[in-house]
Amino acid sequence: MAEGQARGTAYLCNTADTPPAVEPARVVSASPPAIADESSARPLDQFTFEKMRRVNGSLLAFGSLGWLAAWWTAAPTYHYDNILFSLLAVAFFCCITASMFASTPRRVVLAALPACGLLAHGFWLLSVPSPAGVYFCLSLGVAFTLLIAFMFISVWQYLVSVAVIWLAFGHGDFQQMRSAHDPVWSMLIVTLSSLCGMLLNIGLSRLREDSHRQQLELETLAYQDALTGLANRRSLLKHMQSLQDAGHIDGLYFMMIDIDDFKSINDQFGHDQGDVVLKDVASALKRQAGRHLCGRLGGEEFGVVVDAATLPEACELAQALVTAVNALYAVPADHPAFQGRRLSISAGMTRGEADCTTSDLIRRADLALYRAKREGKNRFCMHFGSDGDAGAQPSAAPVEQNA
Repeated sequence: MAEGQARGTAYLCNTADTPPAVEPARVVSASPPAIADESSARPLDQFTFEKMRRVNGSLLAFGSLGWLAAWWTAAPTYHYDNILFSLLAVAFFCCITASMFASTPRRVVLAALPACGLLAHGFWLLSVPSPAGVYFCLSLGVAFTLLIAFMFISVWQYLVSVAVIWLAFGHGDFQQMRSAHDPVWSMLIVTLSSLCGMLLNIGLSRLREDSHRQQLELETLAYQDALTGLANRRSLLKHMQSLQDAGHIDGLYFMMIDIDDFKSINDQFGHDQGDVVLKDVASALKRQAGRHLCGRLGGEEFGVVVDAATLPEACELAQALVTAVNALYAVPADHPAFQGRRLSISAGMTRGEADCTTSDLIRRADLALYRAKREGKNRFCMHFGSDGDAGAQPSAAPVEQNA
């Protein structure tokens, strides 16, 4: 172990063979509350819900305006029950409001179904005094059947709404089209429009699923490192910034890790085998880090956000990471790519304070990382205090590596 101190800065350095440091009295750390993984995928229903609610509200509002306009412009000879129409308008308004402010997709559907039925019933009441009311209802029924295909996620929801609409429009008696001398045509119109609407609903559902899948792929590309599968730099920094904004950076540990002599690995074995090393190291770090967020900062550098309760726990994790990487290619000695070469990492760790920022954590961890490199690599160093560097005292001998 090596300690150095200058200008308010202290370092604790450990090799892979050194036990974890004992917590100094001046370090008081607290574990921040668990933060949900921001990269977790949202369910499809939740994803489509955001657009579904806006579409439902817009279509229902458009239908209500059409109904009010038809009521306002109806022939003076038509007599309506204004009290009944007012109650119908209030009920319809309540359903639209419930649909627009619903918190789940199921509640949107539960509000949209009666709204569609009330709107269809309202148009039917308007058509009753007209001698051509049945034609009016058939035309509106076809329009409703096609438009509501945009409003519902699943086919069964759509079919239920279609049944409600046609029952409200026709009241079960579309055979009254005696003047056409062929009442079968009215049922044919109902059936064909319902089938076309169902196909449209299925097609829109497939488009929603494809759109959701593509968005997840874009989010993966934006927040996941393509080579290692770890969180990328953007994701890691975003997570740390969210902790800072929530006031949870005090007591947080951040570790910056660098693969020792990685350039020589690329030069000796080729960049394709260098990629293998990056993936293997990333896998080892992620497996050893467990619940702690691990990401790739770029090149051969990695970062770990450690929410350990105490400094010994954080140091124990850092030492476990160093040891885990040491064990990657130590055996078998006849490894086809690395011929028994022992791999190692150096790590720099620092502890967040109430007044520090994400940039401060990265800068201090970087200073500790360079200190670990100067101490002989294959170890981790802990940074305390304000920014700065310190003269090093001799440290324990590092684990010997074979070139």
